[in-house]
Order: sequence, then structure tokens, then C-alpha cells
Amino acid sequence: MVAKEWREARWIFLIAAFLFVAFVAMNLLTYEQVVGNVTGLPAQEVDLARQPDKPAFVSYALHEMMYGNYALGGKPILAASAVLLGIGLILSEASRGTVYLILSRPMSRTRLLLTKYAVAAALLFAVASIGSIGLIVSAAERGYPLGYLSVWGVALSTVLLWLGSLSVLGLASLSSIILRSLVGAGLTTVLALFLVFNLSGILDVLLYNLQDAFKIHDSQGIPTYFPYGPPDQLNLAAYWTDASLYLGEGLAATNFLVCLIAAAAPLLAALWMFRRKAY
Repeated sequence: MVAKEWREARWIFLIAAFLFVAFVAMNLLTYEQVVGNVTGLPAQEVDLARQPDKPAFVSYALHEMMYGNYALGGKPILAASAVLLGIGLILSEASRGTVYLILSRPMSRTRLLLTKYAVAAALLFAVASIGSIGLIVSAAERGYPLGYLSVWGVALSTVLLWLGSLSVLGLASLSSIILRSLVGAGLTTVLALFLVFNLSGILDVLLYNLQDAFKIHDSQGIPTYFPYGPPDQLNLAAYWTDASLYLGEGLAATNFLVCLIAAAAPLLAALWMFRRKAY
């Protein structure tokens, strides 16, 4: 079964890995450009011996390398891959009629779904890992001081980005079980992702209209409830990456916990639904 799942999903893996590497390779500025943006000087004219252990522009460069390239490209690419892998997990078998064949095998539904899910999750991890390697190689070619990076931090950042994408895979898998149309499952998953990843923006619009309707303002007309809008931390995707982890300055325990819960909840719901689904 594993070989069958790989054959069916390998084109998604190959395209996603190529796009991830291409994105970080094409959008990563050279270190000289970053130093010039921060100091106004070319890198060779900056006296590092008179700088602190980690100069401000080094932290800025590594932060931009992670958030401006790895996270910016990795999140949508992994999310889209997870949607494609998830909605075909069971629904593709049902649409071809092969679901009856696989259900007739001496294998529990739980094991069946977990096997298919594990293959999809492994492909997503491979894409995240290849993206990390591509970023490091591109950064080395562009002169970044990679000695300031934490090896464990980079590895854990890859795991965190992958773990975040599993929430998307779980949602797509759940849609694949509940619905009978690939188009319907895809649209439902995209809608769910929009609500989850843009929750702060949606609440911002609702609260703005609510405050305006009920005149909830102070004496200067400033909204008193979330005057600057809901925090971005309400968006699940905000937890997929953490610069302190990438730079070896923290463990991002909250990020891992949120992503783990967000990945486990839809998977458990999918398992429960699949065991009770009639085909």
C-alpha cells in the first residue's frame, strides 16, 4: 500500500519540492545587499571585530532569511500540497470504486487511514526538509554567516513547519471522508483554511462593524475593544515558524503545542468519521 500511495502522490511531492527550492533560491538577497540595507555600507567595509558577538545586521539578515524566504515560501507551498494529498486520501478511492477493494482487505479502517496519512505526512516532511536544505545552500552561496545559526534550531524549525502543515492535511483528510466530490472537498478545505489562517482579519472586520454599530468608542473616537485589531496570534499559521528557534535563542514550546493540537484534532475526527462511514 505504501508503494501505491507513493506512486499516486509523487508528482505532488516533486512539484512542491521544486517550487520550495526555487522560491528560496530566487528570492534570497545576497548578504552584501542585506548589510547595505541596514548599515549603508558594503559587507567588506564593516569591521566585525568592533561589533558585538552577533551584530544587529547579522540578526536582521538571518531573520529575513528565515521569515522572508523559508516561511514565506514554505507555508503556502506545504499548505497547498497538504490540501492536494489530503482530499485524495479516501475520496479518490471512493470516486474510482477501489474503496470497496481496500476495505475488503484484512486490515482495520484505522490502520488503513493511518497508513495513507503517514505516507502523505512523510512526503510533506520531505518537502520541508528539502526546502531547508535549499535555503541553507542558497544562503551559503550568498555569503550569509551561517556560523550564527543553530543546527538544532534549523532542524526543529523544519519539524515545526512540517507539524503545522499536518493541520491542513488533517482538515483535507476529514473533508475527503465526509464529502463525495473532489471539488466539494477541495473548496471546503480551502474555506476552512481561510477561516483558520485569517481569523484575526475576519474578527477585525466583525469587531470594527460591531464597534461602529454600537458606538463603542472613547472620547477621541478610538475603538475601545481591540483598538489595534485582533492579534495575529489568532492565526494558526503564525505558529508554524519562530525566529528564536531558528537562531537558537529559544525552544518555541507554545508553537509546538499549538501545532500539535491543531494537527491531532482533525486527524482524530477523521479516524472517528472513517470508522463509521458507510460505503
